[in-house]
Amino acid sequence: MQKQKFCYKTDFIMGAVSRMYYVCFHTTLALLLTKDITPKTHKGALTELHKDFVLEGGFDKAKADSYKTLMQESQESDYGDFMAMTREEADQLLLSAKEYINYITSLLTSP
Repeated sequence: MQKQKFCYKTDFIMGAVSRMYYVCFHTTLALLLTKDITPKTHKGALTELHKDFVLEGGFDKAKADSYKTLMQESQESDYGDFMAMTREEADQLLLSAKEYINYITSLLTSP
């Protein structure tokens, strides 16, 4: 998360969004490991999250949707031709990402 903070503070907004996505991705992988699920791709992680947690109930769909949005924005910033995002849009994505991370952390640490 340190790279994300540096990118954000130095106006590399899309870099910050991309770095925060990777934090969310690895947090998702940790959750999936609780069911011995090891997806091979980023899209696979999203698919398994929906299949094994959202559809089975008990996982906040809005949180999963925010992860999907962050993944799409990150891919666009990393591989798209021209991606522009305002600081306000980035702030909202980064807030959603932090909430997502806190949500999964609470699931992983609760008895």
